[in-house]
Amino acid sequence: MLNWTRDGNIIRLSGQLDKDNAHLLWEARESLLSKGGCLDLSGLDRTDSAGLAALVALLAWAHRNSLSVELASPSPQLLALARVSGVQDILPFATPS
Repeated sequence: MLNWTRDGNIIRLSGQLDKDNAHLLWEARESLLSKGGCLDLSGLDRTDSAGLAALVALLAWAHRNSLSVELASPSPQLLALARVSGVQDILPFATPS
């Protein structure tokens, strides 16, 4: 299951971002990120390649719409997946405030 909560400009994701629910993040992109923001990934228990692809697609959508979106607090597993997938350098990591 994938959940999120908003605290100002920070959207905290929790649960699993995987092939079974990555589409939920994509479907909610306009309401979640209409003004940009920071996706805090610290609450994710697991992210698979479909989840990583959803994050990359979300960032591309934000860029096309001139929105500033950052990722914060990725797990070591997500960083390793991004590294082996060749996308680590294009992911905008930040520290949530």
